[in-house]
Amino acid sequence: MRDVIRDTWFATSMFVVAIVGTGVALGWMDPSGAWINVAIVMLVTMPTWWWLIGRQNNARPVRGAFAGALCAALTLLVPIVFTIRAIMVHGWGQGDGFVGILAFVGMLIVAIPIGAAVGTITILLQRRWFASRRRGEGVRMR
Repeated sequence: MRDVIRDTWFATSMFVVAIVGTGVALGWMDPSGAWINVAIVMLVTMPTWWWLIGRQNNARPVRGAFAGALCAALTLLVPIVFTIRAIMVHGWGQGDGFVGILAFVGMLIVAIPIGAAVGTITILLQRRWFASRRRGEGVRMR
């Protein structure tokens, strides 16, 4: 478990800032309820990143882009599952379900490229940081 946390904390932090920050800035998320989205991002990103990146000794930026896009899509999919459940229980009467699904598609169009970019940047930063730590140099601030 320690390896999972050690290898995913940075990526999880990057995704929390990118996804929740973008969602709040674009008005997709209520700032007062953003902590729920932080929890969702953490619950999705940690196992996904570990499964695709954390177990690899030297992951490439393309793999990071794929993992980032997948993390972003899965993070947005979790609330939609609850929306679909509400549609199944209450029916289409209020129209919220259709609007929610359209909003989901719109968010995916924005979130997947952002997730891919965050994944790529995260891999590049991790490679540089962990490479310098392996050589015993530590992280240098310039």
